[in-house]
Amino acid sequence: MKWVSVAFVYTVLAFAGTAIAADGEIELPSTGRVEIPSATPEHKVDPKKPVYNKPMYNPETKSYFELHFPGENMGSYGEWPQFNWRGAREYAPSRVFRGARGRLAVVKTKETNNFIVKNLKPGCCPWIGLQFSCNERALMWVTGELWPLSSYSNWSRLWAVMGTHPNDTSQKMGCGPGNPAVFGVHYWGPNGGYKWNANAPNKEFANMIIEYPTGKP
Repeated sequence: MKWVSVAFVYTVLAFAGTAIAADGEIELPSTGRVEIPSATPEHKVDPKKPVYNKPMYNPETKSYFELHFPGENMGSYGEWPQFNWRGAREYAPSRVFRGARGRLAVVKTKETNNFIVKNLKPGCCPWIGLQFSCNERALMWVTGELWPLSSYSNWSRLWAVMGTHPNDTSQKMGCGPGNPAVFGVHYWGPNGGYKWNANAPNKEFANMIIEYPTGKP
């Protein structure tokens, strides 16, 4: 099957009045869900390679985290679907694990970050559920929670700098007057120390970290 790039028209939920449930989750239609089997087939895992499509339970957050790769053929770049941050955010809730609808991962603590790095070993460059809004000049999680710059973070460099490599500090975020852009956040792979990076609105990657808030194992 030939995959094409995925792009969604998206407006930041907290600033556009998107319906939000009492628990902070975005309200989405019940159709289009993909239920994930609870029993994941056992397979050998290379300790140096990313662990794809295998939800793992984190007792700290009482949720499962999955390094998700939607492609059918992981050996061919031409077959990989690509998502910008907005597309990944809209795609994640289409997946359900143990009754919990997925969302891009919320990583609020060092412990959660260490869990993801240790168990999923993300390569380059999975999206997580954090974004920066030029309009609001603020970071926000997909749950709608604004995130102070003084709170826990795992930036590879100044958060307002973007680029194609962890050591590239030549490009600024590009927030100008009247610019409504939203910059999504992703992990660098092992070469980048598993740090975070904010990237351009049209940047696309083939994988994302999905969190399933089950509340229990």
